[in-house]
Amino acid sequence: MSTFGSATASDFSLVVDHTLAHFHKRPKFQTVMDLADGYPFLERIFPAHRMRKQSGQKCEFRFVLDGNGSFRWTSLFEPRGQRDYSQSILKGYVEWANCDYECYIHQPTFDRCRDEAEIISYLEEQMFTGKKSAVEGMEPSFMQAPADAEDTKFPQTFPAWILGVTKGVENYEGGFIGQNAYYEDGTAFSNGAGNLARDTESRFRNWAANHNGSWDSQLISAIRKGRIMRGQKIPSMLRSAVSDRPEKNTLVMSQYMQAEYEDLVATRYSDGENKDVAPQGIGGFSLYNTPIIPCGTLNDDPLKSVYDINFSFIYPIVLRDRWHKALPTKEDSDLDEMFIKRYKCSWQMLCDNPRFAGAKYHMPRT
Repeated sequence: MSTFGSATASDFSLVVDHTLAHFHKRPKFQTVMDLADGYPFLERIFPAHRMRKQSGQKCEFRFVLDGNGSFRWTSLFEPRGQRDYSQSILKGYVEWANCDYECYIHQPTFDRCRDEAEIISYLEEQMFTGKKSAVEGMEPSFMQAPADAEDTKFPQTFPAWILGVTKGVENYEGGFIGQNAYYEDGTAFSNGAGNLARDTESRFRNWAANHNGSWDSQLISAIRKGRIMRGQKIPSMLRSAVSDRPEKNTLVMSQYMQAEYEDLVATRYSDGENKDVAPQGIGGFSLYNTPIIPCGTLNDDPLKSVYDINFSFIYPIVLRDRWHKALPTKEDSDLDEMFIKRYKCSWQMLCDNPRFAGAKYHMPRT
């Protein structure tokens, strides 16, 4: 049985921190995602090899718009004329999004642990529940816009990077017209993420089109046209079946739209014949062999939005030394013998090619 019952709060905090520092099997953020199903965005966005670290007061990045114009055809000894040293590089930035979560250690419960194995097991459970709270809190944010202009805490996620048709405009043909982002209350906020001038620079606009509000040939054709115009090849069934490449293109829609799509599959797919609208594997569905993520966050979307996302162009940027940064364990000021281990994160999302990153299809915004 452990012998920390008479230890001071400061002593016990040090014991917890020292134990965790040497506990190599403690649940890591990635491990929690692996063990707990149902976090498709975190699984695709936050693999360790995709995270980029950065320092600074803001998350900053640069977009190269054009080459420097130095290429030419030339004879062997032809001199150059005047050079243009100007560079078509645009700087963008977003404010860091900050979040934290906590793990709770009850000293009497800790004291009743009979040996090292029980102590480790108890701490492992508490760390797991805290980190699971983090993934449960972060997952919905990827398809959620800020509530209104007063909501400045959210990261710049997909609704801020992949934009739809401008309010008051109807466009069923589609185009690189994704220009304005909107709060959940319907008001517009700037030109979307990154402080980019989408109103004057069309190369930062993604593909967007309206649809009729249901799964029909118009919506399917719009998605196909968007893929072609964005330069995205429709993946073949055979290549996808034999390749171990991670998924790139993914369709994201509400659970209601997913159910409606499955009804469409039932009417257009039969006898194992491969069509554009088809099951994918066992229990899954695809369009043009692209997997579908049903997203509960979109269930309340009155525009019935469908996102066609290429995750290859979406990256998480984390603030150096502040990604799940562990703070010293402290006793709860309101409850004796309950100790708190807090973790802090500062991060953002970067899209390095809005045209390739995705498209948005939705009902007209009025």
